[in-house]
Amino acid sequence: MTDQELDILDELHFVQSFSYLSENLELTEEMLKQTLYELAQKGWIKVLQSADEEIPVSDSDFEKSYHTFYYLATKKGLLAFHSTGE
Repeated sequence: MTDQELDILDELHFVQSFSYLSENLELTEEMLKQTLYELAQKGWIKVLQSADEEIPVSDSDFEKSYHTFYYLATKKGLLAFHSTGE
């Protein structure tokens, strides 16, 4: 698990917006977007249209709307996060 993945998963124990993550993590917007996409592909985070409406992530939808979505770590993601000793 990369440092960026660890930092993001640490923030996603609760639903968070992209703007919250952008403000609270020391990552460029492009790095944050890319890492969120990779985490979603691994099944480590959920991508939400609203605070409680999960959506499937397709390349085109994510690329256009990543900044409007909300994010939450999945059980699989939290297990991976906690297995790193954090």
